[in-house]
Amino acid sequence: MCNDSQKTRATRYELSHAWEDEFGVKYSQDKTKLLQASKALKDYCVREGTKIICDEAFYHCNNLVSIHIPDSVTNIGEKGFEGCTALTKIHIPDGITSIEYRTFYHCDNLISVHIPNSVTVIGMWAFRNCQSLANIHIPESVIKIEDDAFAHCKALVSVIIPNSVISIGRNVFNICTNLTNVHIPNSVKSIGNSAFRICQSLATIRIPEGITRIENNTFESCKALTYISIPDSVISIGEEAFYDCKSLISIHIPKGVKSIERNTFYNCEALKSINIPDGVTNIGDNAFYGCQSLSSIRIPESITNIGCHAFYYCCSLSSIHIPEKVTNIGKSTFANCSSLTTIHIPDNVTNIGEGAFASCSSLTTIQIPENVTNIGNCAFQGCRSLSSFHIPDNVMSIGEYAFNWCIALSSIRISNNATSIGLCAFSNCKCLTSISIPDSITSIGNYAFYCCEALIEINIPNSVTYIGDCAFEGCKSLRTIRISNSVTRIAPRTFYQCESLAEIIIPDNVTVIGKQSFMFCIALTSINIPNGLSNIGEGAFDHCSSLTSVRIPDNVTNIEERVFLRCENLAFISIPNSVTSIKANAFYYCKSLSIIQIPTGTREKFEKMLNEELWDKLVEK
Repeated sequence: MCNDSQKTRATRYELSHAWEDEFGVKYSQDKTKLLQASKALKDYCVREGTKIICDEAFYHCNNLVSIHIPDSVTNIGEKGFEGCTALTKIHIPDGITSIEYRTFYHCDNLISVHIPNSVTVIGMWAFRNCQSLANIHIPESVIKIEDDAFAHCKALVSVIIPNSVISIGRNVFNICTNLTNVHIPNSVKSIGNSAFRICQSLATIRIPEGITRIENNTFESCKALTYISIPDSVISIGEEAFYDCKSLISIHIPKGVKSIERNTFYNCEALKSINIPDGVTNIGDNAFYGCQSLSSIRIPESITNIGCHAFYYCCSLSSIHIPEKVTNIGKSTFANCSSLTTIHIPDNVTNIGEGAFASCSSLTTIQIPENVTNIGNCAFQGCRSLSSFHIPDNVMSIGEYAFNWCIALSSIRISNNATSIGLCAFSNCKCLTSISIPDSITSIGNYAFYCCEALIEINIPNSVTYIGDCAFEGCKSLRTIRISNSVTRIAPRTFYQCESLAEIIIPDNVTVIGKQSFMFCIALTSINIPNGLSNIGEGAFDHCSSLTSVRIPDNVTNIEERVFLRCENLAFISIPNSVTSIKANAFYYCKSLSIIQIPTGTREKFEKMLNEELWDKLVEK
């Protein structure tokens, strides 16, 4: 137990009864404790006989350039010289055993420091942000370097850690951006989280035998690191341990390691090959994300889980074997593996997650096992070389964008148990010529077959009750289509720019034809509109230049804007008495229109609704 004179905290009593020297520096009455220094100090010699420099004694003495500390001093308190930004060098006397918390924190111009052989502990944040400190000698007496001790010492180039040290704390050399060389002795048994994080100039490092764990973020963003020696004693490599080590070419993973954690090798752009040892069961999320040079990897049969984005953007990886124990392929696991041509998916896999193989542009074929029940959103989006695909019978839904931009896909078989085709599921499949939609399907999502330019024919079964907006927009080769009798609404732009569509039968249950549903169907010569129809949306038949005749059913009350705009061959139209509003541009540029048939006795009514140039075409019947 320390007596009062040995405590490093200056009490109120001591400060109010302090003895003050000619420089304005306050001492305890017995002159053994330096309590508080004047902010105006530039050069100063601590009094002989002083034993303690109290906590914050020289705190933010921004003008202090040099100081002499006598050998009588045995304790320097926490934050003792914190923020002495003009201080360039300091000699710590031999009696000091510990450099306390934040003692020299933010001494921005400190170039050199002498640490005596008496020191056993370099405390937390002791030299943090000493941005001019280029070299430091750590004596053989030190056994522990605590958290952040040299963090942000951006001028520090080389460090030799003596054989006496047994532990290196968290963040000890964090953001020492010029550190090129560090020697870690065999005495060290633990290295804390982020110990060498963002040491951007560190090219090589040896981890000593006896270390069992490489903690989270230990070497994160060591962008010059090309080689690291990991001993066989290591049984755990933490999350983001080598995150963004862009120059790391190869690495040996010891046999005792059981898991490759989240982000471990994230963005290791130069990593060419890696051997994952037998016994590893897990490859975590983003584990090899962005390893652009990775061309070969051995995944052992012990693996049971491969996480989301695990091999995202491994654009040099040409083939991969997934072990039999894996049951799930997660979100974007192999997305943007643009060189991947073949992959084996084991029979136990039941789920192919969102974006699992998105933009695997070289993938030509893939065999999906029958146990798969779900194909997630964007699962194969952008697989531009994929020519055919079999969807297993257990799949219940085809996710949004699942095969979007699979431009080489010419045929596909949809599961007989699938109930829905999601948003943009097959959009931009420009080589898809035909597709069979099974009776189990009840819903076709928005843009489902958008711009399937080679699709010639499609049969929509009676099980389908919903067809989404723009579902077949841009299907320029589509000649015939049969719409399910269960459909009650033709959504906006459903058949927009289906330039080859010559005829279509709209089921009797349809009550709404949405905006621009058949716009630019330039080959459409005739269309039957069911009697139950009550609404025709704006521009529904805009630019249907081959349409010659139309009969509007009795339930329609409004003819909206541009409904028949530029139907240049439209010669005949029958309008019922139920119509109470016709927009001014509904028949613009209908150059061939010669007969507008209306019910007997309604001429005056329709003259009020139509432009005057159309009055002579009115025929009552």
